[in-house]
Amino acid sequence: MYSNVKFQALMMEAPYMTDWELIQQYRQGTTNALGELFDRHQGQLYRLAQRMLGNADEAEDAVSEIWMRVMKHIPQYRHDAQFSTWLYRLAINYLIDTSRKRVRDSLLYINSEMRIPSSEDPDLHCEKRFQSALVHHALGQLSPTQRMLIIMRDLENMPLKEMASALDIPLSAVKSRLRRARQAFKRIASQDQRIPGQEAVGTARLTYQGFLQ
Repeated sequence: MYSNVKFQALMMEAPYMTDWELIQQYRQGTTNALGELFDRHQGQLYRLAQRMLGNADEAEDAVSEIWMRVMKHIPQYRHDAQFSTWLYRLAINYLIDTSRKRVRDSLLYINSEMRIPSSEDPDLHCEKRFQSALVHHALGQLSPTQRMLIIMRDLENMPLKEMASALDIPLSAVKSRLRRARQAFKRIASQDQRIPGQEAVGTARLTYQGFLQ
C-alpha cells in the first residue's frame, strides 16, 4: 500500500501520471491521488456546469456534487473507456437531471464582474456581453439534452465519437440529435430576443456564428 508520503516522492520523480495510474494509486490507499485527479479535471467540469446551468455559484455546487459521485462510483471504474469520458458521463447525467428541475429563466447568467479591457471600446464590449447573454438565454430555451449536445460539440469542441461514448448512444444518434438541437437553436436565435431583466437594453437578433452557419 502506498502512503501519501511515498506518493509525493513518486510524483516528484515522475511529475506526470495518467488518470488510470492515479486511480490505481488511490485504490491502493493513496488518498492524495484522488486530489490530484480532481485538480486535473475540475476546470473542465466547472466550465461544463457553468455553461449548462448558467450560474457560477450553482456550477461550483454541481462540481462538488459530481465529484462526490465520482468518489462513490470510482471503485466500479474498469478502464474500458477513458476516465475523462467516464467522468463526462457522470457529469452529464447529473447536470441534465438538475436542469430539468430548474426554472427556465434562471438559466441566464451574465458575469457582472466582467471588466472592460482597456483596449476595447466600451460600446463594443457592451454589445459582446449582450450577445453572450442572448446565447445563454437561447440555450436556456432548449431541452436539457439539446443544450448539452450543443455545449459538448460547439462550445467544448468534443469529438463526435467521444460524445457518443459519454452519452452511451450510437454515433449516428449523436449526429441526428445534434442536427435537431442546432436546428432548434437556430429557430430560437433567429427570432427577436428579449432577456428577462434586460428590457432596458431592448431587443436584438442573435447572430452567434458558431451555431448559425
